[in-house]
Amino acid sequence: MTRVTNDLRDNLERQIMKDLPSRDYVKEIHALVQEIIIVHVPEKVRVMYDDPDLRDYLQDARLDVRRGNQSVSMYKSGEGWQYVYGLKSQLTIRMDDAENASRLPEGSLYRDIVTKLHKAGLVDAYFAQEDLRVSVRNRLRANLRASSTFKQLYANLEPELHHCVPKDEVKAQVPACVAPVVDDLRKLGAVLPEVAKA
Repeated sequence: MTRVTNDLRDNLERQIMKDLPSRDYVKEIHALVQEIIIVHVPEKVRVMYDDPDLRDYLQDARLDVRRGNQSVSMYKSGEGWQYVYGLKSQLTIRMDDAENASRLPEGSLYRDIVTKLHKAGLVDAYFAQEDLRVSVRNRLRANLRASSTFKQLYANLEPELHHCVPKDEVKAQVPACVAPVVDDLRKLGAVLPEVAKA
């Protein structure tokens, strides 16, 4: 009986997890924060920001969005979402302040950002999406690691994921896996067959 190698497990994990559509909450958070900042800046700065040719002459500042001890990963290769225009220094947004926003200075930039980000729900949605991805990856990895043969691989994976497994001489009707991940993969946007391929 053919053994399942670590390389095969890793390839299966990558194949199943790759190309999952993902809502780009980081881009939306950045756009909302930048929009609020520009409303608060002096008119001269706003005019420069509105002109793409002059925008780079404005000072940019680092943006950090935190909730508890977690931070939104504002950096993506080739994208400048970790910087915003129109600030004199770095801006750290602590979403925990949303619970006591009424105590923040009335009309302040910080209060406006925290309140609008909280109302939009983007930061909570970002962390929910990240947590679901990590959970799915960990459960999928556990199911793959529990399989040392192709027969066990088919037994441990849900039938909707059988099409990802390379063909082997083993063909058996098997139950769904103990820790189902297909429903959560669908929540993340994966398009999987409704039933296993014969």
